[in-house]
Amino acid sequence: MAWRTLTGKDLTEGAFQFQLTTADGTPIGDPVSADADGRAAFEDVSLKGVGPHTFKIKEVIPEGASKDGVKDGVTYDKTEYTVTVTTRWDAEKNTLVADDPVYKVDGTVAPDGAQFTNHYEATGSVPLGGTKTLSGRNQKDGEFTFLLQAADANGNVLKGTDNEDLYRQTAVSKADADDKTRGTFSFDPIEFKENKDSHDASEGGGRHYYLITEQLTAGKGLAANSQKFLVEVTVTDDGAGTLNTAVTSVKAWTEGMEGQGWSEVWTAQTSGSGDAAGADGTSGSDDFKQAIAFENTYTSAGTATLNGSKTVTGGPMRDFTFGIYTDEDATQLAADDTTAGEGKGRVASNKVSVPANQNSTSANFSFTVRFTQADITEKESGTGTVILYVKEENAAAGNATANDTTLYRVTYSLKDNGQGNITATPKVEKQVTAEGQEPAWET
Repeated sequence: MAWRTLTGKDLTEGAFQFQLTTADGTPIGDPVSADADGRAAFEDVSLKGVGPHTFKIKEVIPEGASKDGVKDGVTYDKTEYTVTVTTRWDAEKNTLVADDPVYKVDGTVAPDGAQFTNHYEATGSVPLGGTKTLSGRNQKDGEFTFLLQAADANGNVLKGTDNEDLYRQTAVSKADADDKTRGTFSFDPIEFKENKDSHDASEGGGRHYYLITEQLTAGKGLAANSQKFLVEVTVTDDGAGTLNTAVTSVKAWTEGMEGQGWSEVWTAQTSGSGDAAGADGTSGSDDFKQAIAFENTYTSAGTATLNGSKTVTGGPMRDFTFGIYTDEDATQLAADDTTAGEGKGRVASNKVSVPANQNSTSANFSFTVRFTQADITEKESGTGTVILYVKEENAAAGNATANDTTLYRVTYSLKDNGQGNITATPKVEKQVTAEGQEPAWET
C-alpha cells in the first residue's frame, strides 16, 4: 500500500503511479495508480517459506522529467521505501502467517507507511512598463523614475502587516535613440506562483492590479506629474506548470468638472491583441504600454540686459529713441510683452528712449532681453543662438540733432543647463562700410 499527497492543486484519480519491486529492483506486476484520495493498493503477493521477505516501493517518475524529478510543474517524490514482511508458521492454525509490514527509508522506520508527497507549482510572469514624452527639451537616460505598487481594483495601494507596501519596484526611463523627447521605461517582470502572485496582491479570481505613478518633484523647469495608471493582469493556470498572464485593461486617473475617477484607456478586447500569453507564461503583446503614457513639459528661461549709450556733441541731450529688431534691415521689431511669438528672443519693450537734458551731453539706455526654451534650437546640446539688431530711430520733429545711423548686431549664444535656466553670452558688432565695399561687421 502507498499513499499519495499532492500540494499546490487538487489530486485527480490516476495522475500518479507506484511500482512494487523485489529487493533487487525487479518489478512485481504493473505500476498501480493512486485514486482520488491518494491511495494506491498493490495486488496480493504470494509468500513462501518462513522468514523476512523484502520489497521496495517507489513512485514512477514520468518520462521527460528533469533530473530533479520535475515535469509539468509537479515535483515527484524520489523516496524509495523498503518493506519487510516476516512470515512464520502458526502451528495451531497449521498455516503460514505474515506479520504487519515494516516500512523503512534509508534504514529508518517509517511508522506511517509508504507516504509520498508531490508538490505542484505553476509559474509565470508579466512585464509592465510605459512611455514618457517630454516637450521642451531632450530627455536623458535614467532621468525619470516610475513606481509600481500592488493595488486593489480601486487603485488603493495594498499594505502588509507592517504597513509597508505589499509589493513595489521602480524603473527609470530610457530615451529613444531617434527622438530623445520620447522615451520608455520597463519594470522587472512580476513573477507569479501557484496561480497567485508571490506577493499575494490578488483579490482572488486570478485578477491582480498594479498602480503606476511617476516620482517627480516639481522644480528645475519641470512641474510635478499627477498622472497615474491602474493595470489589470489576469492569471490563469494551465494545469501543466505554467501560469498564463495577460494584461486585460489599463485605466487612467482623470479629474475634471464632472468629478474624478478611473477611466478606461485600453482593453485587450478593443486593442484586438488579446494580449495572449507566451509559451513560457509571460504576457504576449505589449501594446498596452502605449496607453501608459506619462507626459511632461520642460520650461526654461533666462534674461540679459543689453546696455547702450548716447553722446551728443555741439549741444545738450535731446530726446532720442532706440529700437531693437530681428532683421538686419531693421524692419521687424523684436517681440515685446504686448506681442505674440517666441523663438527669436523677447524684450520687455522694443523701443526705449532717453529724455532731453539741458545739463548733459550723454545718456544711457538698456533693453531687457528674455529667452525661453523656444530659443534653444539644438535640443541635443541644449544650445541656441538669437541675433538682434539695435539702431537709433529717426529724430523727433524739432530735434535739431542729426541721427547716428550706426547699426549694431548683438549675437547671443545661449545655453540651457537642463534645470530651467538659460545663460546668454553676447557678442556685439557694429556695421561698417568702406568706400566701394559691401557693409561689414566689426566686433
